[in-house]
Amino acid sequence: MIHRHPGQVTAHLWRGFGSLSVFLAALLQSHGTLRFAMGDHHVEGAIPYTLVAAGKACRNVHKEVTYVSMSPQACAELVCADPLCGALFEDRSHKGGSCSCLAPGQVCIEEPDPDSNRYEITDAAACEAPQEDHDCFMIVFDEGDFTGLSASFPEGWVSSQDFEANGVADNSISSVFVSGSGCYAVVYGEPDYQGWSVTLTEGSYTIDDLLALAVVDDDISSLAIQWGSVEASSGDAPPPSPPPPPPPPVGHPPQGATEGQTDDALPSTTTTTSTTTTTPTTPTTTTTTTTPT
Repeated sequence: MIHRHPGQVTAHLWRGFGSLSVFLAALLQSHGTLRFAMGDHHVEGAIPYTLVAAGKACRNVHKEVTYVSMSPQACAELVCADPLCGALFEDRSHKGGSCSCLAPGQVCIEEPDPDSNRYEITDAAACEAPQEDHDCFMIVFDEGDFTGLSASFPEGWVSSQDFEANGVADNSISSVFVSGSGCYAVVYGEPDYQGWSVTLTEGSYTIDDLLALAVVDDDISSLAIQWGSVEASSGDAPPPSPPPPPPPPVGHPPQGATEGQTDDALPSTTTTTSTTTTTPTTPTTTTTTTTPT
């Protein structure tokens, strides 16, 4: 039997738990169940941030970046790397909670939350990766068949004010065209990238196509044009039921009729109910009259 000093046992257990935690984190992340933000992530050259409000949250938070955050620094790193996040973010690592962010330019609607602290990335340039030319753009039309007033927007965020500045009214879009390999657009029902949303990959969409994807006609107020992996859309909906068959043309014989047969010649489908009444039979007497000759 091997006898260990208590200190050796404790150190051995800590090493075992540490290896186990790393293994579980890698396993869960590989299966997509949870994304863990490790506390020592990118210590050197870390993204700079500052505390904006302790015990405060934004009720209009745009995206939950990870379900489990280990530190504000780790949260800042993930937010910085996410193109859908702006400089403002919330961290709940001190309560074993999540990391979330607001969209670029989005204004926080603040509310008390003792489990949350609100931060801001102070050097936006630190989040900027080398720009690649993906040539993503989107054209919007105020008619459902790619006609009427139109405007073209490059990759980035487009608000309702941008619609007006480019000659298209807010809440007037009825068809769109998304261009660029690997490009996609997220359309929103509210001007601050809130409300219902639907993700549109590269292609053209008439009003019928948009309605089939649960886009509300004449209700798009902001959009984001991006390149990369497509985020899941909350507006996805099953295709609508097929329309009923059209009525037969005038002069076409109804179903069940033969060629040259008119409606009058069709067999009657009226059901007749007959009632039989039994009447007693009266004997009949025959009288013969003989006339003398």
